[in-house]
Amino acid sequence: MGFRRRALWEWPLVAMLGRDFRRIPRGLLLDPMLSGHARGNLLDGVRYRRETFPPWLACVGAGFALANLPAVWPAARRATTLPFIGAGVLVAGGWSHVLGQQIMEDNALISLAVLDAEEHVQRVRARHEQAVRILSRREQEPFVLMLRSFDEVLERRKGSDAVPHGSPGAVQALRLFRPDTRAEEKLAERLSQWFPVVAVHNPSDDFPEQRTDIARLFVSEDEDWRAVIRRLVALAEYICVHVTQLTPGVTAELEAILDAGREASTAVILCDRPDDEGGVRDTMYEFFRGMGYDAPDPVAADRTDSPLDWFGQVISQTAIDYGTLDRSPPFAGWITAKGDRV
Repeated sequence: MGFRRRALWEWPLVAMLGRDFRRIPRGLLLDPMLSGHARGNLLDGVRYRRETFPPWLACVGAGFALANLPAVWPAARRATTLPFIGAGVLVAGGWSHVLGQQIMEDNALISLAVLDAEEHVQRVRARHEQAVRILSRREQEPFVLMLRSFDEVLERRKGSDAVPHGSPGAVQALRLFRPDTRAEEKLAERLSQWFPVVAVHNPSDDFPEQRTDIARLFVSEDEDWRAVIRRLVALAEYICVHVTQLTPGVTAELEAILDAGREASTAVILCDRPDDEGGVRDTMYEFFRGMGYDAPDPVAADRTDSPLDWFGQVISQTAIDYGTLDRSPPFAGWITAKGDRV
């Protein structure tokens, strides 16, 4: 991304602090497709620079004033005064150099954060547009809807003011444990040989570049995602729901399918809970508990749990053979039915 046209007041700062000095584009910060974690990184970078800038400016001003003091104050030319002035200039110059280096590092980090944020938004928007195109062609080419729980759900404890509500990156941090390809994406990648696949984008997902390229409909945090899910359930030919645990979100998705009478066209895949290598997950849960969030230990979903017991096609993730999907129920029946229609 090229550097934008700068305001006149910025040019002196560019000369002193390097070409990496830049403002955060306001449109990027306000873009609803930017994840909260990425937005928090941008704002943190600006905050760090803002905190460092006043003392740097004070050191530069103090050094300049001391260096010019002998020219405007005759008494400062005395041999007893000049050493103190010289020492002051050296100290102010040294501190301004250290703080200036810190600001340049902050500028470089901000530049990287801006590039990452813009690439993130571009990827999310491209996949959203892809999902819209698939939905617009649903009459000619039916699609499969992929649903899942959005990982762990933390609820802020009532009466706790330890963490400001909606702090950037607070809840999203739990998603850093799972940058690997999910079972949902493995199945979507295989099914896409026969059907277009649409999933729903999680606004808190910070790893879209590491995920399989699935068309994901973007639903902003301000929208009623449950209403969007109900509409998609009604439009989809087939539905896959990946369930690790019965969070409130995935329970609402399952209930929407039951309310629409679409359980016969739905495959529920029970997924194993990811291993907690080195106890990192448990440590993070304890951290969030201390910060004022209710973080109960996840309990894996069971076939007999409600509303899972209302679905006839519930299979284990480990029982799916992705290499022979066209011969594995219930996907073989879906593929055969599509072939009969063609």
